[in-house]
Amino acid sequence: MKSTERTMSAIAAYYYMNNRAPSIRDVANLSGLSKSWAHECVTRLWFAKRIKYKPSENRSIEIVPHD
Repeated sequence: MKSTERTMSAIAAYYYMNNRAPSIRDVANLSGLSKSWAHECVTRLWFAKRIKYKPSENRSIEIVPHD
Protein backbone atom coordinates (compact mmCIF):
# COMPACT_ATOMS: atom_id res chain seq x y z
CA MET A 1 0.00 0.00 0.00
CA LYS A 2 1.32 3.44 -0.90
CA SER A 3 2.28 5.80 1.90
CA THR A 4 -0.46 8.26 0.99
CA GLU A 5 -3.08 5.50 1.14
CA ARG A 6 -1.72 4.34 4.51
CA THR A 7 -1.97 7.94 5.68
CA MET A 8 -5.55 8.27 4.43
CA SER A 9 -6.48 5.02 6.17
CA ALA A 10 -4.86 6.22 9.40
CA ILE A 11 -6.80 9.50 9.27
CA ALA A 12 -10.09 7.65 8.73
CA ALA A 13 -9.30 5.15 11.49
CA TYR A 14 -8.44 7.91 13.94
CA TYR A 15 -11.71 9.72 13.19
CA TYR A 16 -13.62 6.47 13.69
CA MET A 17 -11.91 5.63 16.99
CA ASN A 18 -11.78 9.12 18.55
CA ASN A 19 -14.48 11.19 16.82
CA ARG A 20 -12.05 14.07 16.27
CA ALA A 21 -9.28 15.09 13.89
CA PRO A 22 -5.86 13.47 14.29
CA SER A 23 -2.58 15.29 14.74
CA ILE A 24 0.37 14.56 12.46
CA ARG A 25 1.86 12.52 15.30
CA ASP A 26 -1.35 10.46 15.55
CA VAL A 27 -1.27 9.84 11.79
CA ALA A 28 2.40 8.79 12.01
CA ASN A 29 1.74 6.39 14.87
CA LEU A 30 -1.26 4.75 13.19
CA SER A 31 0.33 4.49 9.75
CA GLY A 32 3.74 3.30 10.93
CA LEU A 33 5.45 6.19 9.15
CA SER A 34 7.92 8.68 10.58
CA LYS A 35 6.41 11.98 11.68
CA SER A 36 8.16 13.88 8.87
CA TRP A 37 7.01 11.42 6.20
CA ALA A 38 3.45 11.43 7.59
CA HIS A 39 3.51 15.23 7.32
CA GLU A 40 4.69 14.94 3.70
CA CYS A 41 1.87 12.52 2.91
CA VAL A 42 -0.72 14.76 4.59
CA THR A 43 0.57 17.67 2.49
CA ARG A 44 0.32 15.58 -0.69
CA LEU A 45 -3.25 14.57 0.17
CA TRP A 46 -4.06 18.22 0.82
CA PHE A 47 -2.68 19.33 -2.56
CA ALA A 48 -4.61 16.48 -4.21
CA LYS A 49 -7.76 17.85 -2.48
CA ARG A 50 -8.47 14.55 -0.75
CA ILE A 51 -8.33 16.26 2.66
CA LYS A 52 -8.68 19.75 4.09
CA TYR A 53 -5.74 20.84 6.23
CA LYS A 54 -4.60 24.07 7.88
CA PRO A 55 -0.87 23.69 8.61
CA SER A 56 -0.93 26.43 11.24
CA GLU A 57 -3.70 24.76 13.29
CA ASN A 58 -3.49 21.64 15.42
CA ARG A 59 -5.84 18.77 14.55
CA SER A 60 -7.18 20.48 11.44
CA ILE A 61 -7.21 17.47 9.09
CA GLU A 62 -10.63 16.78 7.55
CA ILE A 63 -11.50 14.13 5.00
CA VAL A 64 -13.13 15.52 1.85
CA PRO A 65 -16.02 13.32 0.70
CA HIS A 66 -15.52 12.07 -2.84
CA ASP A 67 -18.18 11.88 -5.54
